[in-house]
Amino acid sequence: MNPIKSIKQLNSEKALIHERLVGLEYKIQNQWIALKADLTPANMIKNTLHSIINKKAEPPAEKESLLKTVVHFGLDVLVNSLANKAGEKLGQLLTKKK
Repeated sequence: MNPIKSIKQLNSEKALIHERLVGLEYKIQNQWIALKADLTPANMIKNTLHSIINKKAEPPAEKESLLKTVVHFGLDVLVNSLANKAGEKLGQLLTKKK
């Protein structure tokens, strides 16, 4: 950046900085809205179910340790359990509203 030598240059730089600020604020606002939408319970359940359904059964690699396999299995069981409980709660909520 060159040194500012006049008021006109200062105002010009100030305007550029303000435009950049407005653009970044707009970008942050859009990302925040998208993040809030992704964190709704319905979307979290949908994403979890999507990952469970689309998971391919892959044979464990030779270098993969037993501990890593057990941890993956435990996480799969936990996610399936949470998804089932969430489905039951959602079903209860829907039947109560009728």
